Amino acid sequence: MDRPQPTLIAAIEIGSSRISGAVAAVASDGKDINILVSHSTPLNDAVRHGRIQNILEVAKEVNVMIRRLENSPAVQPGKIEGVYLGFAGRSLTTVEASAVMAFPTSMVINDTTLENLRREAQFGLAPDKEILQLLPKRYLLDNAEVKKAIGTLGSRLRVDYSAIVCSPVLKRNLDCFKINEGRAVQSQMVITPVALANLVLTASEKQIGVLLLDFGDQTITLSAYKKGNLQWLRTLPFGSRVITTDLMTVLNMTEEQARNLKHTTASMRTLPEGAGAVDTEISECVKARGGEIVTNIINLINDSDTKLGDLPGGIVVAGGGALLDGFCEYLAEQTSLPVRFASCDSAAVRNLSSDEYPLLSILSILRHAATDGTKPPMACISMPVRAEQLEVREDEPAKAEENRPRTESYYPGTRNRRNEISEDDDDILEDDDFDNDGTPQQSRNNQKKKPKAPKGKTMGQRISEFFKGRDSEKEELAGDNLDGEDYGDGRNYDDDEYDDNYEDPYKPSMIGRISRRFNGFLNNDPANDTEDKNR
Repeated sequence: MDRPQPTLIAAIEIGSSRISGAVAAVASDGKDINILVSHSTPLNDAVRHGRIQNILEVAKEVNVMIRRLENSPAVQPGKIEGVYLGFAGRSLTTVEASAVMAFPTSMVINDTTLENLRREAQFGLAPDKEILQLLPKRYLLDNAEVKKAIGTLGSRLRVDYSAIVCSPVLKRNLDCFKINEGRAVQSQMVITPVALANLVLTASEKQIGVLLLDFGDQTITLSAYKKGNLQWLRTLPFGSRVITTDLMTVLNMTEEQARNLKHTTASMRTLPEGAGAVDTEISECVKARGGEIVTNIINLINDSDTKLGDLPGGIVVAGGGALLDGFCEYLAEQTSLPVRFASCDSAAVRNLSSDEYPLLSILSILRHAATDGTKPPMACISMPVRAEQLEVREDEPAKAEENRPRTESYYPGTRNRRNEISEDDDDILEDDDFDNDGTPQQSRNNQKKKPKAPKGKTMGQRISEFFKGRDSEKEELAGDNLDGEDYGDGRNYDDDEYDDNYEDPYKPSMIGRISRRFNGFLNNDPANDTEDKNR
């Protein structure tokens, strides 16, 4: 069985604390992800709560990330022409939507029916929000719930949707910054929580009910799944940075020191007896803020349609904030649900330079870009044409001439016109589009037909004969032998005195002779053009 062909995908995630990028070869079924190169760069206040604040600074960092990815030996000499951008933020949430369609008789549900229902559900929905995607939550065919609507037979269909929406500012800021490295770089948006759920959640967990908790630096995103579909999505406008801020205030230290302390020393577990005052102060600060975060998560779950009891699949945690020591144990104790760390079990990831957990978000974008069935993957990497691909073999023109049919005539540079040659053509030498040596003439469509010459003498021939007659007249006058001739005046023209000075009074002038010949020329029939005898 043939293995799915991999697709080169370039992805970038703009988080609240850092920007991550990667290029990978992903199989079309998403089960194999070969990381070619990956990088991560910290961001300082350019993004707050997932929303881009400084567009120019973020655009600069994205362009730097693209250059770093392109300079990798695994990508060179390719160039990045398209990139998938992860999308998330504090205003990202879902609203309920539904649409109903009734038919005169029972009919088979197809893609067109679902598309019409999707448009109807989107019309007038959340006018103050930006609608990103409509995900079906439940199908009711003739008041009976079905798992898939396409292919079923019924007379009434209702579809309930989970519409993912956000603030227009969140979407606008992402669209405003341009990715430009001296060339056009296309970008497509991927909703990160949805892509992450498809990567780390199993089909059985989605069916029985599961909660995905993405604990980031400045936001916490919760996604609840049941019966295989997204039920709701909520975003809390705080994350693990609030713990860092508390440590900065209580211990009077810099943000970098507080962050390192949170990752190495801070814990939500009960301290052993005899702990020092500083450790006790740190523990009390972290447990107070961590407990507040867990309380907000529980309240948000209980306020939704899906309660804690509807999530037998438990809670799957992702994000750097969940790495706080003792957090998962405390969350499991307060919710009475199983809690596990997210992992990429649905795909084999190769060539990872570190643990896959910090790269789960960027991995989910890569996999979603390759497996999205709604549209084909974007061409992210372009390879330059090799020199040997541009070379033309010397024997190729000869082979092409040998293979050309004898009944056709083809000349390059004539827009692939092929003119049939017919041996019965009377004007085969006059009306061709090409000269005898193969040089293209003017297109036959643009070439006017030349008028044929008259049967008699042409205008050029008549004018030429006129001037020839004039020259012959001069020669006759100059060569006449007038010796001994008598004109009746008693003078002999043989005398030397008359050779140069005598003027014949009967001889017409030059202008008169020319005028007479022109009149005869214009009045005579060209077919009977003869010399004028009356000179």
